[in-house]
Parts: sequence; structure tokens; C-alpha cells
Amino acid sequence: MQNPKLLDWVWVAIFTTISISNGWLLRTTHAPIPLVIFFGTFPLLSLVYKLIEHPLFLNISLIIFWIVIAFVIGNFQPPGLTIVGIIFYSINILFFSLVLLNILSNVGSLGYLLIFLFAIATLFLFQITNYNWERSLRLIWYCNLMLSTNNAGIRFCQYFQSFSKAMLVLTAIASLGISLGWVLPTK
Repeated sequence: MQNPKLLDWVWVAIFTTISISNGWLLRTTHAPIPLVIFFGTFPLLSLVYKLIEHPLFLNISLIIFWIVIAFVIGNFQPPGLTIVGIIFYSINILFFSLVLLNILSNVGSLGYLLIFLFAIATLFLFQITNYNWERSLRLIWYCNLMLSTNNAGIRFCQYFQSFSKAMLVLTAIASLGISLGWVLPTK
């Protein structure tokens, strides 16, 4: 993890895996096709925001589309717990743990405070979801999607030295991931 190039590919792999998870979730919940297209193309929407260059519109639009994604991941419930679902939930817990370890290694002595705050946030999360473990795990899934999209986007922007190219590549990865997740077994 100390190698910056390796870390770049780790974020891309996490984003790809979560995109595959999104495709599986959308298929198992019988999401409408426009929503599936939205999930596959949401990085591309950033290009529209860049063309408009109005900060208030950009901020409100970003908040709205992240709320839509949060609502879908948090509330669209797959029919029952399946092997594929358990695998995706486990992968998301692993990714979330790696992100927490990365944060803890970067902040040093503040790590204990972060662990305490994370414990309080976890208790609050279970409280607001009425101790629904599956919904809580999908909220972790959403956090992973946000973090991986942001970090993979930053890495691609640095690599291509172009925001537009980075968003096109992220869109291609998200669309491919949705497609791969769509063909996974639902049981």
C-alpha cells in the first residue's frame, strides 16, 4: 500500500467491484432501466456540470444525484440473502476496513479518536436502521461507492491530466461493472 501506483490500481479495482455489486443489486431488485442507465453513467454527469460552471448548480446537482444513489442502495432490498449477496457484503466490509486502516495509518494519534467516533457512528447507524443489518451493510456499500468514485476519479485525472477523459473512463468502468453484475446469478 506504500506504492502510489499500486494504490491507484487498488482504487480502480474497488470502484469496479462496487460497480459490479451495483449491477447485481439493480437486477435483483428489478430496478427500472432508466435507473440502471443512471448508475452506469453517473460519472459522465460530471462533464455536464463542468460545462455549466455554475457552483451552486454543481453543488445542488451533485447532492441530488448522490441522494438518489443513496436511496437506491439503501432502500432497494434484494429478495432474501443469497450467496452472491453475502459475497458482495463481505467484500464491502473488507473494503471499508481497508479504508479505515488507511485513514488510521495516516492520522497517527488521532486514530483512537476516529475509532471512538466510528463506534458512535456505527451505533447511530444501527439505531436509524432499526438494527437492520442488511440495510446497514448497504449503507457501508454506499460509502464505499462514494469513496472509490472520488479516489479513482482523482487518480484518473492525474494520470490523464484531463477531467473529461477521467470521467469517460470512470463511466466506461461503471457501465462495464453494471453489465457484469447484471449477469451474475440472483440466487
